[in-house]
Amino acid sequence: MGAAYIFYTGTDSGVTLNRFSQDLTLVDEDLPNSTVSLVYDVFMCAAQAALICAGARYISVVLPVLGLVVYFIQMTYLRTSRQVRHLDLEAKSPLLSHILDMYTGLETIRAYGWVQSFENIGISRLENSQRPFYTLYCIQRWLGLVLNMLVALVATLLIALATQID
Repeated sequence: MGAAYIFYTGTDSGVTLNRFSQDLTLVDEDLPNSTVSLVYDVFMCAAQAALICAGARYISVVLPVLGLVVYFIQMTYLRTSRQVRHLDLEAKSPLLSHILDMYTGLETIRAYGWVQSFENIGISRLENSQRPFYTLYCIQRWLGLVLNMLVALVATLLIALATQID
């Protein structure tokens, strides 16, 4: 809110609205849920690792290697996700600007019979704004797949080693 006057005159209202609505959504909804989920998952992961190491001591050698693999997967995901989120925010701004423009000029649009034209523009901007969102969803599904495959690999190795030793 401490921005200069030139910022408000030079920046499209859709960009400003998009920034504030996205920030408020993250702080009010996503942050508390993510914090609770993080604490729960860290404790569950530590407990499961302790149980696995207690049952099969040789797997404790593999856990640091798995930690490094997960770290590199995380770095790849975070870099890509950050870029796609930025694209998502940029793609939403024209849609929000269009909605605000339609709202402020609704009487004029109806008077001149431009409703169909503005609807077509709105649908086009809506489709364009959803492309990065879908890409972000695909990246999240990729992360889930890679992590599930890693868990399956560890489980297979653990079972193979357990049957070889006995």
